[in-house]
Amino acid sequence: MLKPRQTALLVLLGLAGAAQAQPVWISIGEPAYRLLLKLDSKVESRQSRRTATGETVRLVRVDEALLPRLSDAIHDNLRHCGGFIVHGNLQQARAALSGPASPRPATR
Repeated sequence: MLKPRQTALLVLLGLAGAAQAQPVWISIGEPAYRLLLKLDSKVESRQSRRTATGETVRLVRVDEALLPRLSDAIHDNLRHCGGFIVHGNLQQARAALSGPASPRPATR
């Protein structure tokens, strides 16, 4: 059993980690974006693109600490893993979004 000092230290470390959570850029499909809005109604889509298959993909800036909850929500509600891609910065996110809408066929 933890002593009160150990418990207090763990709580403080947890709060410090939460306070240091960094915003990150993700690209996310429309169904997962709707789940994200339920978790944090303040997030906004910065840019979006419709793919060749008709799906809308959005760029969103989110708190990194929210990603595990988002992943769980996607898994529980949409019944698949993944559902978003974390990018290093806004420029990388925009480059990924503006890439080819569908993979190019392999050439021989």
